[in-house]
Amino acid sequence: ASSAYVITNFMRWLEKNKEQPFFSWIHLMDAHDVNYRSFDVAMSKAGKDAELRSLLDFYNNSVHARTALSYKGSLRYDLSINYVDHQITLLLEHLNSKNMLDDTIVVITSDHGSRDGGAGDKGKIPLDSFYDELYHCPLSIYEKGRSPNTSSDLCSALDIAPTLLDYLDIEIPASFRGKSLLRPDRGNPVQASVIMVHLGRGPCDPVTKYARICVMNNKCKIVYEQNLFDATTGKLLNVFDVQNGQEKEIEIGSHTELMNDIQMLVEIAKSRANEIRHDLDYDSSS
Repeated sequence: ASSAYVITNFMRWLEKNKEQPFFSWIHLMDAHDVNYRSFDVAMSKAGKDAELRSLLDFYNNSVHARTALSYKGSLRYDLSINYVDHQITLLLEHLNSKNMLDDTIVVITSDHGSRDGGAGDKGKIPLDSFYDELYHCPLSIYEKGRSPNTSSDLCSALDIAPTLLDYLDIEIPASFRGKSLLRPDRGNPVQASVIMVHLGRGPCDPVTKYARICVMNNKCKIVYEQNLFDATTGKLLNVFDVQNGQEKEIEIGSHTELMNDIQMLVEIAKSRANEIRHDLDYDSSS
C-alpha cells in the first residue's frame, strides 16, 4: 500500500478515536519498493497536483545537480524518499489542524538505509557489509514547543523507548539497555558503543548460517563473523576508522593506537553472539 493510502486510513481512524490516548506505529514501504507516486484514484485533483509538483521540483533539482556532477545518489530511490516526505508533511499538517500536535510525540526513523543511494564508488552495498550508507539511519523526535536540538552521539534503536518514557516523565525500567537521548552523561555519548547484527538473508537458520556482528564506538567499527554454536569459528573480518566523521576501512593490525578499542569491540561481539544463542534456547552442546 502506498504512503498516501496508509496515512489517509490512519487519519480516518483518528477521526473516530481522537478523544482517546493512542499509540500508533505506521510503516511506510515506498522507499523500500522504490515507489514515488500514490496512484490513488480516490485522491482529489488538488492532492494529485500538489504531489506532482513536489515530484517534478525534486526531479528537476536532482537532474541539475547530476549535470553539475554533485549528485551521487540514486534518482529513483531519492524520488521515493521525497514522496514519503511529502506524505509525512500532510500527516503533520493534519495533526496540527486538529490541535493534536499539542499533546502528541512524533518519531520518524528507518530500519536501514539504501544499498546504492549515495554509495559512490562502493557500488551496490552488500547487506552484511555494515557500511554507513546502509546502517546509519535518521532518527527525528518531534514534540511541539520543545527547542530544536541535534545530536551526533552514538545511539541505537534501543534508545527510542527510554527516550519516549523520559519525555513523559515515566521512570525508565532498570532492565532497559537503551538510554534516554535527553540525558547525555556529562558530555559523554549516550551509548559507549552500538551493536548491529545480520543473521543472513532468507529463513532464519543460525545453526548453519554465520552471524555477522558489527560493533562501533566513536573511534572504530569492527565486523565479526561467527557460527553462533561454534565459538571457534569466530573471525574478525573488517576494521574501520570512524574518527572525524569519516569511515575508512583499514588493515587489521595496522593501527596500533586503535588495538585496545578493537579488542574491546571484538569481546562485545562475542558476548552478543552468546546472548543470541541463549535467546534461541538451543542446547549449547549441539
